[in-house]
Amino acid sequence: MVDLSPELVTILMFGGLLLLIATGYPLAFILIGLGMGTGLLLYGTAVFELFRLRSYGILASFIFMAVPLFVFMG
Repeated sequence: MVDLSPELVTILMFGGLLLLIATGYPLAFILIGLGMGTGLLLYGTAVFELFRLRSYGILASFIFMAVPLFVFMG
């Protein structure tokens, strides 16, 4: 775990974003990789548990229950 200022983390992530976009890699994978990499750097391995809990919380939302029906109607 590294203690970095929020400004430095922002600059590093934005620079990494621009660099990886220039390589032509898909944006979704760039954002996931930057988020997980920065989280791993700042929080250690606890970031994987945070990612799992956050993903479950979003997918368990009441609003997402309608998505499969719209896909099937579609």
